[in-house]
Amino acid sequence: MSRFKTDTLFDEIFPPKDETEAAKAERDKALQLVESRGADWQFRTLLKLPRLSGFTGTWEAIRLELKRMLDYEPPHTPNAWGACCRDAIRKGLIVATGERGHMITKKSHARKTDIYRVR
Repeated sequence: MSRFKTDTLFDEIFPPKDETEAAKAERDKALQLVESRGADWQFRTLLKLPRLSGFTGTWEAIRLELKRMLDYEPPHTPNAWGACCRDAIRKGLIVATGERGHMITKKSHARKTDIYRVR
């Protein structure tokens, strides 16, 4: 408990305890909601991944390659791409190479992220 009123706001913004597991649970819950609402889109998108077999790049680069395909269909929400990536990893459709690289689109601000190889 805070000794000063101003510490309360600080503690809300910067919780004093490690909430990593709770944060991961909330993330997974949100991704499952996105997956359930876009299950058909995600299934069709994952079916296209083998066309990129051997391709190596960030998930963003993989997403851009999938979008270049003639039969591209946009998701119901941009958040669906994150859920699709998680599912591709879990199903072994893409494998992390252990390397990291920068994203390339302007809105990604050149963040560093994992590099994947499409199986």
